[in-house]
Amino acid sequence: KDILDLYPEAASIVDPSTGKLPIVMAIENGKSWETAVGPLLEAYPRPFGGNGDGGMALPDDGDAASNHRIALQAALMGALTSGEGYIREEAIRTAGRLANWGGVWGMNEALDVVVSEWLDVVINQGDSSNDASSPEGIIVGPGATTDMMRMQSSILSGVAEIVIKSRPGSISDRVARSCLDCGSEFLFSRDKVVREASARVLGATLESVGDSDDAFTVMRELVLDISGDEASTFSASSAGKSGKTGIGRVEEDVIIKHGKLLACNSILSIKWGSQLMASKDISDATVALLRRRSKDRNPVIRSAAYRAIGPLLGRSPSPSDHKLTATTTTLALKEMRHDILKGTRASEQVDVQLALARGLISAARMHPNLFLCKAGMPILDAALMLAMSKSTRPNVQKQFQIFLWVALQMGKDNDQGQMDGPMMSAGLDKYIKLAEGENGRIMMKFVTSTLAKIEDLEEEQF
Repeated sequence: KDILDLYPEAASIVDPSTGKLPIVMAIENGKSWETAVGPLLEAYPRPFGGNGDGGMALPDDGDAASNHRIALQAALMGALTSGEGYIREEAIRTAGRLANWGGVWGMNEALDVVVSEWLDVVINQGDSSNDASSPEGIIVGPGATTDMMRMQSSILSGVAEIVIKSRPGSISDRVARSCLDCGSEFLFSRDKVVREASARVLGATLESVGDSDDAFTVMRELVLDISGDEASTFSASSAGKSGKTGIGRVEEDVIIKHGKLLACNSILSIKWGSQLMASKDISDATVALLRRRSKDRNPVIRSAAYRAIGPLLGRSPSPSDHKLTATTTTLALKEMRHDILKGTRASEQVDVQLALARGLISAARMHPNLFLCKAGMPILDAALMLAMSKSTRPNVQKQFQIFLWVALQMGKDNDQGQMDGPMMSAGLDKYIKLAEGENGRIMMKFVTSTLAKIEDLEEEQF
């Protein structure tokens, strides 16, 4: 970036041994958008359109420019399938930034072609896997995820980034349907990271291209099986695919449970989440699902359930009964409270408690006053104990500190409470008014000694 400031023309000089532009080589080597790829694109946008501002100008249609575009696409695919994790992660981010930047990627049907080609690569690889899985079907342990599965996960994550960051109208309904179909199929992959990426594809597609009818259909049929039994159309296809690789019934059930929970979290987090939770059949079925899965004996399932509790609480409507509004901000909070508190016990596993903390953080970000009510106070008090604990679980301690920081509205942009003092946020003020016994004093002391020292957190830090 510093070199470009002094000599912008450097972005247009091809490497004599490879014929590649600097931007292509930057992507191949996992350079970030902020420090390399973006500045190089802005300094020399001619082959890619945009006139240097990401606009919709036509790119250079000469042979050399066409070759540069082909080389960039190949570099992006090569980076997505790299053996180095940091290169894959930067390629995923770059894919989304390019879609948002525009130029050739903002032209009619351009992203359709890219997304379709990437989905074809994933589908053509199928869902074969090695035997490095637990008896219950969750692939675990170092080296358990195969190169093919890492590739599928990265490409699916790249598709999700493109779809969520694309300009309006850049993704057609036809390709959006392909995204939903592919995401639904690989949601029941044998590999955990592939399932996670597939859930992101579903959420991104429904957020950016789908409408509320699509969201309701996917939630009812894929996640909740409201229109059928446990062997729904989606589950049946997964069972059939599982049968080809010799997966037993118990293993299949765990995979389906996990995939559905990931999809639940992803779908409720999008803009249609509040409408979904306002529908009684969906709300009741989702609460019942998460309550049941939070008690599952498999910690991976419990973790996914607690993570999905976040958008469940954050998107849940307020109760219509005036008597209930005096005690709880949402009906789901009151129904889920016992299950949440169970997850804070010392006997629970670290990964499960981390998932719970992150779920609570997302809920508090979606609904800032969610836990500042009588029904939420026991959860805040339990979180305080974990945040103060000098145990062998420092990561759990840190995540619950962040949860309290968000729930008590400690950021600099939040309103100050009625009490004097730089540490008194509106959220902390309300907590102290609701607190019983010494809890208010203890929380105030903890805020002063610990939470007040946390700097404002960016969205990606949660």
